[in-house]
Amino acid sequence: MGQQPPPPHALSGIGLTALWALHHRSLHLHDPVAERVLAQIGSGRGTPGPLMGRRTSIMAHYFTQRARLFDAEIRQFLSRHPRAVVVTLGEGLDTQFWRVDDGRLRWIGVDLPEVVRLRQRLMPPSDRVTHVACSVLDPHWMEQVPRDGPLLITAQGLFMYLRPRQVTELLRACARRYPGDTMIFDTSPWWFLVLSRLKWLRCGGFRIPALSSSLSPRGLARLRSRLPAGTSVSHIPTRDASGPFAAFQRLGHRIPFVRRCVPATVRVVFPVCENR
Repeated sequence: MGQQPPPPHALSGIGLTALWALHHRSLHLHDPVAERVLAQIGSGRGTPGPLMGRRTSIMAHYFTQRARLFDAEIRQFLSRHPRAVVVTLGEGLDTQFWRVDDGRLRWIGVDLPEVVRLRQRLMPPSDRVTHVACSVLDPHWMEQVPRDGPLLITAQGLFMYLRPRQVTELLRACARRYPGDTMIFDTSPWWFLVLSRLKWLRCGGFRIPALSSSLSPRGLARLRSRLPAGTSVSHIPTRDASGPFAAFQRLGHRIPFVRRCVPATVRVVFPVCENR
């Protein structure tokens, strides 16, 4: 904990992607913890640098609204289940715990060892936060999850970097391990995937890494068919979208020819009794 945090230019790959997301959440959300973390590493609100982007791009605007939607879903879940445990897969440098904490929340963050080490150097300590340093595809993280209350698993900005088969296998593993519990994740439509592979998704000097899979609201029935019978798979519509594509985000999932082109935020409730 006494080590000096790395400067932004020293980060690369996963760490840089996490820093970029943290920077834009600090700009557009009320997130004092994110602001303090950025100040530690010399990338505060006043000095974002060309790599992070000084203005709000369409991409940054979308990611901020996605964070608000996940925050709202977690708060709603906690209001119904005060003893809940939240597991966040691929946590990055997100400071979501401090945005949604109700004083009782137990939080488990899963990410690669290099990201966990960075979090432990930068984030405020809490005895209600547990870090698990492994791939989200490694079943080791499941062994760290207590089973004494309702469970919400979130995967924000993660599944589009996994191959479709990996997503399905992870969901099936969670269905076996956590019957009756809930997972929330977001996906990207096909054109996100294409633009990312062409290296055309940018914000300032930052390029969004190439995606590995896509899924739109139209594809949810296909996803449901690959999961255990009785699994509930539903699209969570964006409630308070604003900006140039607000109507597209709020209503696109209802329009047949547009449903393939909008991002999907998905709620999965695993069946209590899995039919194998």
